[in-house]
Formats: sequence, C-alpha cells, structure tokens
Amino acid sequence: MKREWAKGAVWALLEQASFSGSNFLFGLLLARWLSPDRYGAYVLAYALFLFLAGVHNALILEPMSVLGPSRQGQQLDDYFSIQLRLHFLLTALLAVVVALSGFVLFCAWPQNPLGMVLTTSGLTLPLILYYWTLRRQLYISGKIGYAVISNGLYAGLTLVVATRVHQWGLLTPETAFLIMGAAGTVAGCIPIPGRGRWWNGLTPWADMKRTLQANWMFGRWLLGASLLALGSTQAQTLLLGWWAGAEAAGILQAMMNFMLPMTQTVTAASTWMLPVFARDFGEGKLAQLRSNSLVMMVLLTACALAYWLLLWGGGDLLERLIYGGRYVGYVWLIPIIGLVPVITAAAAVYSVTLRAFQRPDLHFATIALQAVTGLLTALWMIPQWRVAGAAYSIVATYLMAGWMTYMMYRKALAGLDEKNVSERTE
Repeated sequence: MKREWAKGAVWALLEQASFSGSNFLFGLLLARWLSPDRYGAYVLAYALFLFLAGVHNALILEPMSVLGPSRQGQQLDDYFSIQLRLHFLLTALLAVVVALSGFVLFCAWPQNPLGMVLTTSGLTLPLILYYWTLRRQLYISGKIGYAVISNGLYAGLTLVVATRVHQWGLLTPETAFLIMGAAGTVAGCIPIPGRGRWWNGLTPWADMKRTLQANWMFGRWLLGASLLALGSTQAQTLLLGWWAGAEAAGILQAMMNFMLPMTQTVTAASTWMLPVFARDFGEGKLAQLRSNSLVMMVLLTACALAYWLLLWGGGDLLERLIYGGRYVGYVWLIPIIGLVPVITAAAAVYSVTLRAFQRPDLHFATIALQAVTGLLTALWMIPQWRVAGAAYSIVATYLMAGWMTYMMYRKALAGLDEKNVSERTE
C-alpha cells in the first residue's frame, strides 16, 4: 500500500511539473517579451480568470474529486461525461459575462488594452478549463501517467507556438490567451481511457440533475470561498493595478513568478492527496489518513524551506538570467514573496484533509477570514508602499490563512474517531 501511495505521489509531481512548468515558462516568456504595461494587462485579466477558475473548481472539480471516488464506484466514465457537460454549461455562462464586459470596456475606453484582453480571456475560458477538467479526471481514475503524456503535448504547443508568434511580432496578451485555449483543446481531444467524453451520447436529465444537486450540496460552501477568494488571493493584484496602473501589477507578478514552481508543487500534491484522503475517509481509515497527512506535511514544508533558501541566495542571478535586468530594482522582494510557498506547504495538508472530511463549511470559514485579511492589509499597505505594500499584504494574508486552516483542522478532528467516521460515510 505504501509503495503504491509513493508511486502515486511521484506521478502526481511529474504531472504537475509538466503542466505547471509549461505555464511557468509561458508566463516568464510573456514577462520578458511583452512591454511592462501590456504584461500588466495580461496579469490583470489572468487574475480575473483565476477567480472564475475558482468558481469552476468549487462547482465542478472539487465535488468531482471527493464525490467521484467515494460514491460513484464503477460508473466513473458516465459520471465524468456528465461532469463535462456541466462544465460547458457553467463556463459558457461565465464566458458570456466576461466577454461582454470586456467589449463594453473596449467601446467605452478604446485606448485601454484591458478591454480586448478581457474579451479574449472570456472567449477562451471554456477551452482552457476544459483541459483542466480532463486532467482532474485522470487524477481521480488513477491514470496520472496519461496526464503526463497529455501535458507533454500541451507544453510543446504553448511554448513552440508562443515562440513562433513572438518571432512574427504578433505576441500580445490576446494571442497569449488564444494559445492557451488552442493548446488545451488539442491536448484534451486525444482519446485517453479514464476520463469522460462530452460527446458520449445523450444523458438523461434525471442523471444530470442528480449530479448537479450533489455538486451544489458539496460545492456551495466552496463557491462562497471562491467568491471571497477575490479578496484573499487576487485583491493585491487588482488593487495595485487600480492605484498604480497595469505596469505595477506586471512588476508584482514578475516577482511572484519566482515562487510559482514551489506553489505549483504544493498544488500537485494537494490535487493528488484529495481523492486519496477522501477514499481513506470514506473507508473509515482515520488513523491511516492522519499518518499520511503528517508525512506529507513534513515533506512539503521541508521542500518549501529549501526552495526559499535558493530564492534568498540567488534572487539577483535569477532575475538577470530570466528578465535581463528589467526588474532589478525589485529583486529584494523575491525572498519576501518566497515565504508564501513555505506557509502554503505547511497548511496545504490540513486544507486537503478538511475537504476530505467533507467539511467545506470549515474551509469556507478559513477563506472568509483570509479574504478580510487580504482586503484590509491591501487597502492599508498598497497606497503607502505600492508594489512592496502588495507583497507585504500577500504574505500577511497567507499567514492568517495558514493559522486558521490549522485551527479548523483541529476542530474537525476533535469530533472524529474510527467509529463515527464509518457511520458518517455509510
């Protein structure tokens, strides 16, 4: 069992490394090749995209990850196909709202590049999140190796096409979103066992309705958390863009890019842990769940600390190598922002365990406090210190979130034992 557990963890890390690594390199290339103001416009539009991706995560991905392994059994293929149909219904609605908002902004303020960037990001939203949904399905079905193969194609397409488009002088924030949407669509259309197919015949409305209701019952608290996430994870970027302009938002993101490899590693581990922990919880194996969570917390935190030391000692060199000295005046912010992955790594296991316990209400309470902290610190610090103030606010927000997650974990654990876990999951 431990051997299979370790093998799954290794595959999950490889999968996330291939996917997030390509996104990381893609973001670095945009920061290097685009002008600071246009890169800032991309950053602001991408911040909104991540917020909407959080809504999608709450209503599609998280319920599918927890309820799929524990309740659907051998009907996973049909269940996945239903979830893909629900994905397209949800993202089509979101796409219309974002695209129209961007078009209105463009008509009212043509010289502002953000309008057309928002329109393009809205139109490509269903395609980008389509691939994210398929990746999650491969995690749930235990076929992470196939996800690595798909990611290889996705990475190759995004990086090669972006390079060629840049050489042709056509790389813009708009074409960046088009590249991501096209690459996700191509990689997602490869026939791979272990994931759903939205074209797999007609689905009875009763099955769609039942799945939608189950998603809502589980995901409603997470949806509230996702709405609050605008204040907890995106507030600094958006408020900085409001107070200091798109270029300042681009500078902040350029510094935050250095923490992404570690935060994405934590995300990979969390994505893999959720269905594993949910299965342990569903089978009443509370002692095994607690043991595995402790091991993962120690490993992730140790890796994050080692990565922070690398950023602290080599920030100047990394900035020169990647950005060519464009952001040299802000290098001192790298080790400060680099504290975020350390905090995230320590708290991630507790957060995943809360969701595996099927206690999204406690997760919501954590995000609510995080949102309040993020908004208050951003409103206080950004007007005084601009880019630096945004960095301080981000670190303070994650510190509060980490402490609150641990307290909620202890609260949930206090009322559980092997017996009532079994009763609760029957």
